Amino acid sequence: MNKKLKKINLNLEIIENDIKFFEQDIIDPFPQTSFEFVRTMNQLNLSYFTKEFIEIAIKNIKSIMKNDGVLLVGKTINGLNHASIYKLKESKFVLLHKVNNGSEVHNLIIHK
Repeated sequence: MNKKLKKINLNLEIIENDIKFFEQDIIDPFPQTSFEFVRTMNQLNLSYFTKEFIEIAIKNIKSIMKNDGVLLVGKTINGLNHASIYKLKESKFVLLHKVNNGSEVHNLIIHK
C-alpha cells in the first residue's frame, strides 16, 4: 500500500491514512488511547472557562498524548489566529513555537 506523506512545519510527517478525528468533551476523562498530535482551537479560553476548568482539560489532554507528542492550542480573534505549539517531554509541555500572541493559557499549559 502506497501512503502519501505530507510534510508540515516542525518536521512533522503526517500519513494521510493514519489521521483519526474524534470529538470529546474536554472536561470528561478521555478513552484509553494515545495520540501524537492534538489540536484544540477556540476552546481553552479564559473568556469561556475558569482557570480550574482549563487545568482539568489540560490534564485530560495530556493523559492521551504520547511522549514527544505535539499539542496545538489557540484561538481566533477578528480573523487572526493566536496559537502555541507544544511538545510533551517527560510529562511536561515545552513551548516549540508561538503564532502571533500565542495561547492565552500558556502559563496554565506549561505548569501542568
